[in-house]
Amino acid sequence: MLEFGISLPVGKAVIKRLPVVLTENPLPPRFVSILEHLHAHYKYLDEQIGQIEKEISDQLEDNDVGQSLFSIPGVGLLTPVRWLQR
Repeated sequence: MLEFGISLPVGKAVIKRLPVVLTENPLPPRFVSILEHLHAHYKYLDEQIGQIEKEISDQLEDNDVGQSLFSIPGVGLLTPVRWLQR
């Protein structure tokens, strides 16, 4: 997008507001179409990640060891799952 004079920071927040950026800036229609397609794919993947995280969280609710691992500061969803798979 820099080729068209549009500088955006990196991160989720920018991706979420991409549709607004596309409407506010004159860009070639084919380029806009590609970015819209990529944005839709990103939203799909983000939803899938959310569903998987919920499934993992639901599984850990029923597991005392998983809950104790999950309560440690800095431990995310995947650490208890990896530990429990041993």
